[in-house]
Amino acid sequence: MLVEKISEKKLEREYNVTVPAEKINNAVNNKLAAISKNIKMPGFRAGKVPLNLVKQKYNGQALSEVLEDTINEATSAAIKDNNLKVASQPKIQVVEFAEGKDLKYKLSVEVLPEVPEIKFEKIKLNKFKPEIQEADLKELFDIITKNYKNFEEIKEARKTKSGDAVLIDFKGFVDNVAFPGGEATGYQLELGSNSFIPGFEDQLIGKNAGDEVKVNVKFPEEYHSKDLAGKDALFEVKIHKIKAAADTVLNDEFAKKVGYESIDEFRKQLTSELETDGNNIARVILKRDLFDQLADAYKIDLPSQMVENELKSVVEQIKQAKENVDEKGNELTEEDLRKKFLKLAERRVLLGIVVTEIAVKNNIQVTREDINKALADEAARYPGQQQQVIDFYRKNPQALERLKGPVIEEKVVDFIVSKSKISEDAKSLGDLKKLVLENNNNF
Repeated sequence: MLVEKISEKKLEREYNVTVPAEKINNAVNNKLAAISKNIKMPGFRAGKVPLNLVKQKYNGQALSEVLEDTINEATSAAIKDNNLKVASQPKIQVVEFAEGKDLKYKLSVEVLPEVPEIKFEKIKLNKFKPEIQEADLKELFDIITKNYKNFEEIKEARKTKSGDAVLIDFKGFVDNVAFPGGEATGYQLELGSNSFIPGFEDQLIGKNAGDEVKVNVKFPEEYHSKDLAGKDALFEVKIHKIKAAADTVLNDEFAKKVGYESIDEFRKQLTSELETDGNNIARVILKRDLFDQLADAYKIDLPSQMVENELKSVVEQIKQAKENVDEKGNELTEEDLRKKFLKLAERRVLLGIVVTEIAVKNNIQVTREDINKALADEAARYPGQQQQVIDFYRKNPQALERLKGPVIEEKVVDFIVSKSKISEDAKSLGDLKKLVLENNNNF
């Protein structure tokens, strides 16, 4: 095999590759011999068909397979012999080939750039420590208490209104026949919560305790029970009590409702969760600061195909998230999106190359323990489906391999941080949230 470099421009390399006809002919003959062992033809026993007859019928197939295998093998050898760090799929252009002749093709590849070393000791980073304030706890308490509304029976006589809770008995009928699951006694229903069939709660507004109400509704067409979907129904409802929303008191009694022994224990747990959130936000800010400095420090050529692939991925993500609009709500064209996110794609490719090179040069590796932890973290994102997530990754090596990227990135960040100049500063959780939103498109 002969490999001749014909062009070198920045990261692009082109070679003329020539594979001798003898090598191809031998491979074709071996392929035909292998085929002949298994085929059957009238008048011949299996494996006893003359080679010339096999060649007449299967030569085209054998030649096609041999050419594909030969090009793959020759390309791999050319890349290895020339010490190329290939950035993307090589391009092949057959220049000349005829049966019995040498195979000549042009091999075009993009290589990864050389990544210079920089002094990590010169990098300066702020490591923020979150300070949890009473306002942060109050905000979290307010969110939690909204999910644990407290209702108290009204003392004065009045009609029901949206936001009230009513204690009711009900029984449902379709075509004058009671249906399974359509009956309950002593059920507390918040009016306006839209937790029942559309229209049900509205018909209980403006009623008094003790009223018996006939509620006419229609089950949605997409209702989970096919026997009821799209059908008209009548519910006989008895209103026993009317309850008004009351302020939730944060005391030991409430703490026990949500699974804690005391309000102090509940506060400690929430404080711990807020500190974890704050530390996670601080980590994002630190990484963004570090990556900004790396992006400024490394001025290298980028493989155009890698940038193109990343740009396509970013644009597709924007479309999927339906964020492909401008400030006025006008839909952006494909070209608009490509222009808008080109710099982001280039940044991501640059940082990906740099992080990988730092990992290689400093022998930073992903261990089995790292993968197990990453897999456990991924499964935890899907409560109730953890085992299915784990089984999916174990049965799909490529998907499991993709978990390594974020792991190696975190380990490289830790490595650089350990060598950088770190200054610590306390920040409120609110300030950290504001900081993480600044220039978020670059991260």
